Amino acid sequence: MGSNILHRLSDATLAALYAPGAAWPRSLLSTPAIPDGWMGLVIRPDGRRRVAPSGEPPRCEDTDALLLVRTGPIVVRIQVARAPTGDGNSIDAECALHLRWAARDADLAALRESLLAAESSGELTLDRLAQRIADAGGRAALLRHVQQHTAARLVYEDTRGEFLERIRAQLARFLFESGASVEQAATLRCTSPTLAAHETLQREAAQKLEQIKARRQVEQAAMSATQKRIGELTGVLEKLRSVASTQENLRWHDLLPSLAPAERGRLLENLWRISPDQRITTAIALAAGDECIWLDPLWPEKILRRVALPADLGALRSIAFCPQRGWLLVGAATGVWAVSADDGGVEMRFAVPGDVTARTGFNSALLVGDRLFATHSQLGAWTWTMPVAAQSATAADARCVFAPADGVPRTIRSAVALADGRVLFAADDCVYACRSANGECTVLAAVDDAIHALAVDEDDLYIATADGKILMLAVSQPDDCWMVHRAGGPVESLLVRRWNDLVELVVPALGQGVLSIFGEQNVISRLLESTSPIRKAWASDDIVVGLSDRRDRVIVMNSESADRTGREAALARTLGCSIQDICLVTRPATG
Repeated sequence: MGSNILHRLSDATLAALYAPGAAWPRSLLSTPAIPDGWMGLVIRPDGRRRVAPSGEPPRCEDTDALLLVRTGPIVVRIQVARAPTGDGNSIDAECALHLRWAARDADLAALRESLLAAESSGELTLDRLAQRIADAGGRAALLRHVQQHTAARLVYEDTRGEFLERIRAQLARFLFESGASVEQAATLRCTSPTLAAHETLQREAAQKLEQIKARRQVEQAAMSATQKRIGELTGVLEKLRSVASTQENLRWHDLLPSLAPAERGRLLENLWRISPDQRITTAIALAAGDECIWLDPLWPEKILRRVALPADLGALRSIAFCPQRGWLLVGAATGVWAVSADDGGVEMRFAVPGDVTARTGFNSALLVGDRLFATHSQLGAWTWTMPVAAQSATAADARCVFAPADGVPRTIRSAVALADGRVLFAADDCVYACRSANGECTVLAAVDDAIHALAVDEDDLYIATADGKILMLAVSQPDDCWMVHRAGGPVESLLVRRWNDLVELVVPALGQGVLSIFGEQNVISRLLESTSPIRKAWASDDIVVGLSDRRDRVIVMNSESADRTGREAALARTLGCSIQDICLVTRPATG
């Protein structure tokens, strides 16, 4: 065996070794010592024994036998799987025992006569030692320990002391016969899949209970706010009813003068809550990254659907709802997608012909008769003829009706339709009118700053500018323009809601939230409050939605919301990108 025996002692998986004395290497000049971490037992042919300590040569003859065993604690692992606990769970358990043989010839001889006698190779590996201990009662002791405790105690508490007493008692005969001693249970790791599943269910149930409690609190707050509003408006409504009972066919304009200024303000502020809904919101649709996302209008943090659009038209820039066809018109870098608002399926594709590239994208799109009209600050204003059924738009269908030259104008955006079929859009500080029949574009009006948004109500055109002005002019008399409101910063969106003969403008106001402006009544009130500055706002008969200045969250207030407080949904982290644009998917309230 020679030097091979020293090589075997370097094996970390070896616990003990029995070999003839002739196997120990020696020379005329020196004999190597027993390595650190090992000790030996020299056994003479006549049965006499002598312990050879670590660091000294064993001084054995060729006719002697040599037993080598580790001096330090020997780590032995015992495992059980899916063992039943006292409370009906199952446990996967693993313990690490520290065994040691004392440097006494009787204990080492017992090792030779018990464990090594059964090993034909003369070697006792750690795996083999662990198997012998497990079969001698180690596994039974671990199983018994598991059965007498609950899963929670085994998983979360230190029960090594109890287990050590149990396994020493269980292995008493084995330890006596082999000369070993159990010093400690170094580790006892227990995991329980059934307990983990039960705790997960408990956590989920607790979270759902907290959500239910939070929802109840929100609903109670909304109910309290509604009752408060009703109480505040009761006197106002009674006064209006008294005035209306004396005459027939009265309009809001006829009734409002009967109210004091404060009463008039409270009524107009809550008009959207008490007026019957013509259309109701079924989803809040977002354009973000390369996806269209549908949100629940009552719980905006709940994503109803996510649809990734093909990449051939580039990144998404805008989104608008087309109620005529139930489509979402999604502006991309080089074209517009028509997507089903119900299931997210791509209905049609409207692309700018040729090999074009763009840094931005189509920022507004709408259907006017049988044509799609869309604006793009770099590529200009484009129109496509709506293809016949079962066909998609092709390059031959596309026509540019207004193109920038040498970067002028810088911005082309915010297309809106008039009742006569013309389309209005903004180019820098001018409003252009385009006739869909022949694509002819003419300047309708010019203002003194860049235009961010347009909105139309019958013959009235409302204009929001970069310096915070909201202007109004009659389309039939565009030279007569007057200012409705002056904000403290840019107004990036503008929406009109009509309540019979009253017109309300809904505008974002950054740190002031969302404002409601009744220009003719000279009433301006805060419609929605938010902890985040509001960059853009959208509204229907039953809901107000704001997009934060950082485009990372949506703030939603419906008619049941408490006071002016909106429900915030921080979505940027969930979506993995910022929100480009929003629209409201609506349907008739009676549908």
